[in-house]
Amino acid sequence: MLLTIFTVPLSLNDELEFYYNTELLLKEYKLINFIAFSIGSAVIYFLAVNIYCLWSKQNR
Repeated sequence: MLLTIFTVPLSLNDELEFYYNTELLLKEYKLINFIAFSIGSAVIYFLAVNIYCLWSKQNR
C-alpha cells in the first residue's frame, strides 16, 4: 500500500509512453496521514491476529 504513493502518478499517454503526473501527488499533510493510517492499521491487524492465535492455542 505504501508503494501507491509513488505508483499512482504513473500514467500512459496516447503514444503508450509512461509519464509521471505531478498533479496527482499527495500533499505533505495527506501523505503523513496516509502513512500513519497504513502503519496504524498494520499494527492493529498484527495485534488482532496474535491475540486470536494465542487465544485459540489456549482453548485446545
